[in-house]
Amino acid sequence: MDRSKAPPRKIPPHTRPGEMRTGFAHTTDAVGGRCPSATVIPRDHPESDMRMDGVSFAAIDWSEIPAEQNPGESGTARSRTFSTHEYRVRLVEYSPGYVADHWCRKGHIVLCVRGEFLSHHEDGSVHKIRQGMSYVVGDSDVPHRSSTEGGATLFIVD
Repeated sequence: MDRSKAPPRKIPPHTRPGEMRTGFAHTTDAVGGRCPSATVIPRDHPESDMRMDGVSFAAIDWSEIPAEQNPGESGTARSRTFSTHEYRVRLVEYSPGYVADHWCRKGHIVLCVRGEFLSHHEDGSVHKIRQGMSYVVGDSDVPHRSSTEGGATLFIVD
């Protein structure tokens, strides 16, 4: 079978009409409940092509990138940023007790490297993201902001 012509395989319909998600994802609630919310698209399917034109190889030594301190409503976020002309990659450390001071409308791919944090959405929903978990949000998809009790380290691409 020519997999490039195969339709994406659907996993239970928890996506919005016309929405495409790749891989296998879960939505989480504040207590860590899980429900599938993804469409699996085979690696060689035409819709799976992520373009990163103009990005050259770079080995990043995060310890050599100066940390920028950003105060929140409480606590601080220390951010080390590597930028290209279209993307930025960040290693962000939230101090214990950190609460963001703004609603973010930018899209991100986020991996929680250490600790755990809450992603608050402007609609009132809250999602617990623990070490080893990720979340993905598109530009202008849902305004969000983070908080953490014990601190967290995030790897963010946007």
